[in-house]
Amino acid sequence: MADSTAVVIGAMLVAPLLGPIMALGIALLGGRGQSFVAPAFALIEGAAVAVLLSWMLTGC
Repeated sequence: MADSTAVVIGAMLVAPLLGPIMALGIALLGGRGQSFVAPAFALIEGAAVAVLLSWMLTGC
């Protein structure tokens, strides 16, 4: 609401991960163990790529 730069950057980081987050929640609520693996892997992979890319871009 305050147009904070940190909020905008945070939203840009979280937005691509919303699909795996929602799929993970649906798999957990539905009790489907097989459906849990793919979104969990995508979420971990997306978070790791975001952290590594930001670490590389800031000069290690």
